Amino acid sequence: MEALGINGVEAGYRVGLVQDDSGPEGSVFRVFVGRLDSDDVEAAAVLTLYARGWG
Repeated sequence: MEALGINGVEAGYRVGLVQDDSGPEGSVFRVFVGRLDSDDVEAAAVLTLYARGWG
């Protein structure tokens, strides 16, 4: 997975974007959300790179 950046911090949460080439879906962007006081994050959205012509 390649971290592309933290896109925002608000109300005790962070939102970021990673590129993940290891899943069964192939190359995807994963939007993640997690609390600032924890290292745990969860995927909030998964977008294929090809869905928008990025690949």
